[in-house]
Amino acid sequence: MTTTSAPAVRSRAGLVRASAAGVCALTVAAAGAALGAWLGWLGAPALPSGAAVLALVQPAAPDARFTTVARHEASVPDAVSSSPPAL
Repeated sequence: MTTTSAPAVRSRAGLVRASAAGVCALTVAAAGAALGAWLGWLGAPALPSGAAVLALVQPAAPDARFTTVARHEASVPDAVSSSPPAL
């Protein structure tokens, strides 16, 4: 019959407590980061217009031009619509 000594039982209990504390700390940290990102997103101002961006960039890059980039999503079928995509 094997018996465990009191220090071994205490160290195993300490390991369980330390692991539980670590998991709780990481969970609270992740929830806090998510809440902070969400609150930051809510309080963020609108993006500047193209003219305002050019005015900010002009001293650093005098030849900069504003270009509008549009995504072409016509080839992706709409899940709600049953009509074929326009090409």
